[in-house]
Amino acid sequence: MATEFFNFLKNYKLTSRDPNYQQYAGEAYGVQQEIFYYRSKTEDMIKNEKTALFVDFWHIQQFEFSDPEYQDRMTSEYVRYEPYFRKAIQQLVEEICKTMGHQPHKKAIFQLGIYNMDNVAKIRDLKSFQLGKLISIDGTVTRTTEVKPELQLGSFKCKQCNQIIEGIE
Repeated sequence: MATEFFNFLKNYKLTSRDPNYQQYAGEAYGVQQEIFYYRSKTEDMIKNEKTALFVDFWHIQQFEFSDPEYQDRMTSEYVRYEPYFRKAIQQLVEEICKTMGHQPHKKAIFQLGIYNMDNVAKIRDLKSFQLGKLISIDGTVTRTTEVKPELQLGSFKCKQCNQIIEGIE
């Protein structure tokens, strides 16, 4: 999955019918030229020190993956493959950083945002069978609260005998 997604990010070319084409073609609009869209977006991401790459789902649908089931697996098992997508972004960032003469941020965790999906579900219509799948939801935020930290894994030390108890979840 990572290799396929890396190839998509590296090799996706904008077509003249894409709404973003004119913006990236610049003054040479009208002259057909190859625009490697996600390479350009990744360069912008590096220059602006951002960690999220936003991918248009329409581009994923248009791209010819070597695996014909790729798009279906991506949407039906997104939670399973999401780490591989982030790995592909990391690889592209490292490759582009080399060509730009930048040092890639080894500690940076890159995220993938996907927009422009076909089916948009209402937030009240979400069902448990959709867990782990790639879906787009629509709703209105009416209230927010402060994020409270949650202990995921802890160790405790007894004050009387100094024994350490590890692996508390």
